[in-house]
Amino acid sequence: MAGQELPQNSYAVLGLLTFREMSGYDLKGFADRSIRHFFWAPAKSQVYSELRRLTAIGYVEQREVEQETRPDKRVYSITREGRVALTAWLESSPPGSEIVKSTTVLRTFLGEHMSPATLAQGIERYGERMGAWHEELEGWLESHEPSPSDFFPRLTIRWGLAYTAASMEWAKEAAREIESSMAKNAIGPEKGIGR
Repeated sequence: MAGQELPQNSYAVLGLLTFREMSGYDLKGFADRSIRHFFWAPAKSQVYSELRRLTAIGYVEQREVEQETRPDKRVYSITREGRVALTAWLESSPPGSEIVKSTTVLRTFLGEHMSPATLAQGIERYGERMGAWHEELEGWLESHEPSPSDFFPRLTIRWGLAYTAASMEWAKEAAREIESSMAKNAIGPEKGIGR
């Protein structure tokens, strides 16, 4: 079905299936270990919904795999038409606006309406989570020898390292500034600025 308009999540699923044939469960796990860091953390229902959509239009095919000790499972693979559609989308779609959804940044933006001490603690915890993610990404790079097949995933991991490093630095500075303002009584411990 040439010219089929699909949401970006559909192309993400097609892209993940270029790595190998997978069940819906495997696909969700792979997304959680890879693209969730920069694009999409799908719910299980979303994965199966996308697989049904892509199968219906011929971009994905499915087959049953017998298992000895468990029920048979259905696995999915990308078709030739799916690869053509994925490549066409990758090469012709304009870069979209980059939107980072961060509850911590939203809470900071609205910090005037909450306790500065609570906000500072939340920002510090955010910095700790970014630090844990940073270590996870570093661990992946250290545990995988560079190879031609992971050249592009390694580039995305380097983006993740830069993003987490910048986020950790911001968290440290923001928490310090809030605490410094509280110490100078520029903002009270129980109310935000301008209250």
